[in-house]
Amino acid sequence: MSTLEHDILDLKEFISSLITVSRQYSTSKLVDENLSISTVNRFKQRTNDILSISCLSLKLIARKLDKYDVEDHHYYKTLKKKINTFVNRHILIDKDIHLIHMGISHNTLQKFKDKSLNNSYYISTLVKHSLNLKDKHTRISK
Repeated sequence: MSTLEHDILDLKEFISSLITVSRQYSTSKLVDENLSISTVNRFKQRTNDILSISCLSLKLIARKLDKYDVEDHHYYKTLKKKINTFVNRHILIDKDIHLIHMGISHNTLQKFKDKSLNNSYYISTLVKHSLNLKDKHTRISK
């Protein structure tokens, strides 16, 4: 198993654990001005294609879970670290100009680099671009 496949599996497992933990709390506890009822319910009911969720929703839910968690799992901090590591290890491996020529828009690239909470892209977008980059590097090295 390659590093990329391992990191994708790791992200899936962590998101799956967030879903499991979120089911322990009522929807009304997780809803606030930034998280709607429909977002929380869709997240809690997600069973397949767990990577097709926005990074922003994931981070907001992780922060809420940290607020109610008595065991100090630090879901938000762990999620942020996993996503930043994934981006640095599998996306930001080429110069920006090469990434833009591959089809990653400048705006998307800036969102990937943004460490703040306000970036909204889907985890599946990260995975798609990382697989494309891996494929490109595999073809070049042959």
